Amino acid sequence: FFCLLPTGLGLVFAFVRGMLGPLFRHATRSVSRSAAASRLFSIVCSTRSHSFGLPHFSAIRSFSAVPATSKAEISKFAEDVFVVPWNDEVDTSPVVKASLRTLKGKDHSAALRKNSNYKQVPAILHTKEFGDNRKNVAARLVLSVDPGPLLKSLKVGELYNTVFHLQVEGQGATIPMVCSQYEADTVSMKPMNFILHKFLPGRTYKVKIPVKFENEADSVVIKKGGHLLRSALYANCYWKGDDKIPRSVTIDVMDIRVGRVYKLDPQILPDKLTIRYPKRGMPVLGSCRGSKAAKEASEDL
Repeated sequence: FFCLLPTGLGLVFAFVRGMLGPLFRHATRSVSRSAAASRLFSIVCSTRSHSFGLPHFSAIRSFSAVPATSKAEISKFAEDVFVVPWNDEVDTSPVVKASLRTLKGKDHSAALRKNSNYKQVPAILHTKEFGDNRKNVAARLVLSVDPGPLLKSLKVGELYNTVFHLQVEGQGATIPMVCSQYEADTVSMKPMNFILHKFLPGRTYKVKIPVKFENEADSVVIKKGGHLLRSALYANCYWKGDDKIPRSVTIDVMDIRVGRVYKLDPQILPDKLTIRYPKRGMPVLGSCRGSKAAKEASEDL
């Protein structure tokens, strides 16, 4: 009896938590809870069932409350976050040279990289418009491209928000295109392949806007021991416009304070640029943590 008692109690506890957890979450969506109640509910839901020999209910554990950020606080932090528009003075439309490939398959792609010493990389260009059958082989061009201009944009973080001009050997006019996927070797970090899409103005494309931080070396809080946490390298967005895609999302951390969280407010985004996952809320771009000296420096600002 005493040997089976812990297992029986564990089954009862898991059943009660599984039945009441979703109901409690549904009932508290529109009712604000105090900090003590939220902490108590988080502790109860994060209790692992492994001690009772049962699997862990991760779905119930994720019901712990997260304190929401007020609109006034978001607007206060959003003044340091701004979007850098497209610049006419910078060459943001480099030319990528390519040639058609007749041999396909994994072995031929590996041979292409090895024989050219990675100066030629396999790539696929999707040429059909949205709404057409993407599985149609005639809508894709199997290419071997020069990865130089693509890797140059990758180093500065602008590979996924730049419209390139593809110059295919034997064809006169260039093809505007954007890069949607890039794969590199996990050991040598050499390029393996590229997935490209023909760019048509007015169509909706998935773009990644690089997130950059300014005045990090001149910040007083960071000099005192504050630690800047970069939560995202890119801001996942949708772009429905011409080839003048915004260059970056820049955050000024000169007056950063310990505990500050930088989020991407949709109100600061230009026209035709939207957040890719709006239901998840404002994406977190970065935050700041620090020691006691950094907190004291934050209070003096």
